[in-house]
Amino acid sequence: GRGFLKVLTHVTASRELPVGFAYGLDANSPDAEPRMRAAMNGLMDLIGVPKDHPARSMPLPKWQAPAISK
Repeated sequence: GRGFLKVLTHVTASRELPVGFAYGLDANSPDAEPRMRAAMNGLMDLIGVPKDHPARSMPLPKWQAPAISK
């Protein structure tokens, strides 16, 4: 679906190495929050966070991309 993947790299004189990445979904999409919550709950399942932990129902952070100047 619509979204983005951002890759952080480290550039040296001889090469460029990936060192991290982030992903996101279009906040205006009606299925963005349920998809993100499902992904985060899956991650919490993998690391053993209890099903009743408050982090599972916390509001999701939203980031607004800056306007693109032309």
